Amino acid sequence: ADLAQVYRKSRVSVCASTSEGGPRDTVEAMACGVPVVSTPVGVMGEVLVDGENGYRVGFDTESLADGLERALADENRRRAMGANARAVAERFEYHRVLEEYARGLGRIVGEELVRS
Repeated sequence: ADLAQVYRKSRVSVCASTSEGGPRDTVEAMACGVPVVSTPVGVMGEVLVDGENGYRVGFDTESLADGLERALADENRRRAMGANARAVAERFEYHRVLEEYARGLGRIVGEELVRS
């Protein structure tokens, strides 16, 4: 809860990693309605739509600075990107992910998931 509160107070989340598995913190920030400026590491190449829910930047400092400037330049745009970020992050909600995983396994064995 404390971390979510910090995210919600943030105007933007930044990931400048050159190698990353998730990065989990960016998806957590997105879930709290925070747009992300990130290099294309981990899942960011899939979930970050440039200009829609944040900005995908290169691994150089100029690109990172440009992404931050664009994210912070227009407050209304930043808020809209935050709302879009939250919608994208909902795909990673715990129960939704488990249900999709179960459906995938069911397709592998040729059975439909029966909801209880």
